[in-house]
Amino acid sequence: MTITVEKKSPDSQGRQALMLTRNFGSIIDESGKRKKKRKRQSLDLFIYQNPKDKIQRDHNKSVNTLAENIRAKALVDYANNKHCFEDLEKQKSSFFDFMENIIAEKKKTDSVY
Repeated sequence: MTITVEKKSPDSQGRQALMLTRNFGSIIDESGKRKKKRKRQSLDLFIYQNPKDKIQRDHNKSVNTLAENIRAKALVDYANNKHCFEDLEKQKSSFFDFMENIIAEKKKTDSVY
């Protein structure tokens, strides 16, 4: 499996959204065509395709660094799950605190549930 950061095509303002892509390989379907198995996750980050000034260039550098850090964390999480290492933070957390947070979030919304 590979984890990469991909750039979408630029919008009308010249900004490119960044996506985290997990490639799981490919399969061959019944018709003999190769289909890629992958999952994409939006990072809610963007860079300027053609930065016009120093502020935009600095923005691109900081966002690219952040995206690479997210990619590295995803890679470490994948390796931990692949080798059955248990996450210590998940072990320390309380289920009741987790549920109280979910209930508090639900109360903020206008949902029926």
